[in-house]
Amino acid sequence: MRLVSWNCGAGFHCKVQSLLALRPDIAVIQGCSNLEILAAKAPDFRPAAALWTGNNRNRGLAVFSFGEYRLKQADETDNSITYALPVRVTGPSTFNLLALWSHYGKTPVRVADPGPTLRALDAYASLLKEAPPSSPVISTITSVGISPAKPATTRIP
Repeated sequence: MRLVSWNCGAGFHCKVQSLLALRPDIAVIQGCSNLEILAAKAPDFRPAAALWTGNNRNRGLAVFSFGEYRLKQADETDNSITYALPVRVTGPSTFNLLALWSHYGKTPVRVADPGPTLRALDAYASLLKEAPPSSPVISTITSVGISPAKPATTRIP
């Protein structure tokens, strides 16, 4: 399985080929426009499934699956964490994934308060502890706002 996480720094519709060249099974894209905008600007980009969250239609958090993998947003949702997306992934490997964009957004969080990553890990602890019957793999993918020109990739056996 190949997981890719990339803070694309906006304009993902112009960068989809860089992602597709990595042949990911699952891709978590921070800084991605919403799915309607993406479909209009990159009509040839056709993942098997896609989820998006955010409060700015031009920059949010997206999760895409490819091949035999499918995505379903988990029932647990904490809307106070703007860029957290709890996902159930099914396919050749079935697992829960917590996609994060460690972005403070417009929240009133101060330096002394727990940041979005710690808050999301706490809010979604039950999802992360729950292992689907077919696989014990549980993942958390995050970005802290670094925007490399090319996406990073991680191989999981």
